[in-house]
Amino acid sequence: MRNWAIGLVAGVSVLALSGCVDRAGQEQAEKVEKIVTDQTTAVKVKTVSSVDAPRTLELTGSVVTDDDVQVSVKSPGRLIAVYVKEGATVSAGQVIAVQEGQEAQARLSQAMANVRSANATLSQAQRDARVTPERSTAAVRASEARVRQAKAALAKAQNGSRSEEKAQAKANVDRAKSDLEFARKNLERSKRLEAEGAISKAQLEVDQNRFDNAQAGYTSAVEQYNLILEVTRPEDIDQLREQVRQAEEQLNLDRANKKLDPAAQDRVDAARAQVSAAQDAVSLARIAVDDLKVIAPMSGKISGQPLQPGTVVSPGVPVARLVGTNGIFFEAEVPEKDIADIAPGMVVDASVDALGDVALSGTVVSVSPSASDLGRLFKVRVSINEAAGKVKPGMFVRGH
Repeated sequence: MRNWAIGLVAGVSVLALSGCVDRAGQEQAEKVEKIVTDQTTAVKVKTVSSVDAPRTLELTGSVVTDDDVQVSVKSPGRLIAVYVKEGATVSAGQVIAVQEGQEAQARLSQAMANVRSANATLSQAQRDARVTPERSTAAVRASEARVRQAKAALAKAQNGSRSEEKAQAKANVDRAKSDLEFARKNLERSKRLEAEGAISKAQLEVDQNRFDNAQAGYTSAVEQYNLILEVTRPEDIDQLREQVRQAEEQLNLDRANKKLDPAAQDRVDAARAQVSAAQDAVSLARIAVDDLKVIAPMSGKISGQPLQPGTVVSPGVPVARLVGTNGIFFEAEVPEKDIADIAPGMVVDASVDALGDVALSGTVVSVSPSASDLGRLFKVRVSINEAAGKVKPGMFVRGH
């Protein structure tokens, strides 16, 4: 260094001796000489202070999501249509696939027919419940009248007949004949209605019974009238006593039937229960038909290839895998020496190798309360943004 300086001074001297005065050059030479020969260095002095250098911890892991489901059927059967493909975006409630459902539809049709039949039975029971008390009351009153007539005839036979009794007997015959004619017409009408399905067979039987009773009453009135006209014999008295007994038995039977009137309402209640059961069966059949549709339980994307139409499936067999777009996160394993520096709520700068320079933000959402036995590692879950749907489960993530 010093030899270089000497040479430089010599060169300057030669220029001076040449007779040309270069003052700018002289000044420059003086500056150079001063720099070369001066061994001091200028420095700035500041007060010493301590600064905390930020500590960065790297977290790595694979992207996972809680919304990852295998969509399957609810009942065994054959797929007749599949409406999605791999990578397709679906919405919650969207139909993914459909099973064949001829049997389910047939069961639904049968259940609906059972409802109609049960409603018809209920309507008939309600009609019977309205008319049964009236008919039973009329039957009791008619039997009571026959008992009175039979007893009166017996008393007349025992006491002898008078002119007014003969007139009364004739009037009884006329009345009984009128009742018989009315009962006959009513029975004929009931037979036509029963054949047309307008009334029940039970109602027809009641009208038949009324006709039989009216016919018996007419026969009895004629016999009583004839007895009055003739001289009463002992065997005639016995016959009248038998008629009284039979009339009383019929009265007791009609009174017993009257006590069964509440049973008509019981039949109505039973018919209502049958209607309710039939309607429940329809509801179940409708559910079975609806279950033929494979529905997306959430919004997301189809991952992998779904099953093809024609595949026979059973409950538990995945038709398609559906991965949601919400709740994207990754889990990193942190050594115990670093876990004290991590807490929920911390912001994490994340990146995905597959996405290149796309910057993601994340947040620590949870820290495992205990370490694994192997390696003493704690799991840290970090939620990350979706990056417009580009982040997918399985991608590798780096966080700082």
